[in-house]
Amino acid sequence: MYYSVDRIVEGLAVLQDYERRECIVPLDELPAGVRAGDVLDEEDGVFKADDAEAASRRQKVLEMQSRLVRKSKYGR
Repeated sequence: MYYSVDRIVEGLAVLQDYERRECIVPLDELPAGVRAGDVLDEEDGVFKADDAEAASRRQKVLEMQSRLVRKSKYGR
């Protein structure tokens, strides 16, 4: 299952799944250097960073933002 890192607070990472349910995990159980916005793949209680999935999600967000700007700017 994929989780996105929503935020990190006092040694804990707040993760969200696709349905925006939150899961709180101690930072030391996650890959070193994890930060807000990263995407993690969890399997059998082990979290691994998924850079390809994170890049894909960031690209989708940029495309949505671009469409919104065009729509508001040109009314389309």
